[in-house]
Amino acid sequence: MYYVYVLIGNKNDQMYIGSTSNLERRLREHNNGHEISTKKYMPWKLQYYEAYKTEELARVREKNLKQHGNAKRELKKRIGLAINKSGVGFTLLEVLVVMTIVFVLFGIGLPLYNSVRENIALKNYSYEIVNALRLAQNRAITSQDGTNHGVYFYNKDYVLFGNQWSSPTYTKPYHINNGIQITNGVGSEIIFNRLDGTTNDQLIVITASNGNQRTIKIESTGSISIL
Repeated sequence: MYYVYVLIGNKNDQMYIGSTSNLERRLREHNNGHEISTKKYMPWKLQYYEAYKTEELARVREKNLKQHGNAKRELKKRIGLAINKSGVGFTLLEVLVVMTIVFVLFGIGLPLYNSVRENIALKNYSYEIVNALRLAQNRAITSQDGTNHGVYFYNKDYVLFGNQWSSPTYTKPYHINNGIQITNGVGSEIIFNRLDGTTNDQLIVITASNGNQRTIKIESTGSISIL
């Protein structure tokens, strides 16, 4: 697995975004002063992370967070509740411990826990699908293999491919687990045009077993967003 991570420094509420295949080792490197850019803000705490199946997807997500203000603002909103008044981030373990205590005290029980877990999985899979779409778009814009690139959707899988789905130059499948499935857009072949990254308008809807949904909007201009 590969990870996109967010660190919070103890000085000036500094936030750092990076990617790695080993979170524990990377955090240790930051706190040992091996990185010049982060050395002066030590010590660092791991505030948040996202897991990806490939290094390429993780790097696309990292680049998107660093270069696009909207994506970074959305990330700050998502992790904002886990930052205390002094600006020092809680660790993932601390957040999980607090959540567990709250669940026990208020008798929320297993059904609601499963629902929360499904909602988290739903959110994570929506971001993974968006990253796969952006990866296909980036490959098309940079004219890799001199052809278009796209993503084809089944109900529990989606496949990155080159050229056309009927005669792909390569395929790279991804699987969806945890009771999540694609309920709108099954059979869709989203192809990004070479050099400009444009495509046709499409809506992809993924649904959890608890009925909650996330909609991914792909516009003809090439814009990709989660509604």
